[in-house]
Amino acid sequence: MEAQTGSKPLVIYDPPTKHQIIQNEAGKNVCYSVSITCSPAKNYPCRIYIMDCLDANRKEAKAMWYAELRNQGEKNRWNGNRG
Repeated sequence: MEAQTGSKPLVIYDPPTKHQIIQNEAGKNVCYSVSITCSPAKNYPCRIYIMDCLDANRKEAKAMWYAELRNQGEKNRWNGNRG
């Protein structure tokens, strides 16, 4: 019920953080995570959070998902002027 009132975001995708065998310059293992949430009551309801050491992965994920999620959010958003 909380998700319907907008007080808590809906979790669409939130797998565990993935750790790689590869190590960075500091000797720590590379890890990444991706999560997608939606808060229908907000002006910008979809949030994509990416923690990744590679900027190319972030750009690729945004290119793949952002437009589709934005369009879906617009379709699902209630607007009193639409009748």
